[in-house]
Amino acid sequence: MKTQKTIIFTLLGAVILTGCQATYSDSLSQKLNNKSPKERNAILASECANEIEAARQKYKETSAQHSERMNEICNKMTGVSIKADK
Repeated sequence: MKTQKTIIFTLLGAVILTGCQATYSDSLSQKLNNKSPKERNAILASECANEIEAARQKYKETSAQHSERMNEICNKMTGVSIKADK
């Protein structure tokens, strides 16, 4: 179970960090450091919502379906309902 959670966090981190600067990775690592699994999920869910919204703003015409899919992925991976604005 612990290995599965580690894999999930790693994959989610990779999804979030795609296309981001190296400093963001350091910042996210610091946010997740010494947090409980529940706190990590909440932080990652918040970061997912931020990334979904950023993509929605950047690609307004084609983002609706992509945003819905990212929302679904983030919800399943973190177990936290993502509330990205539409």
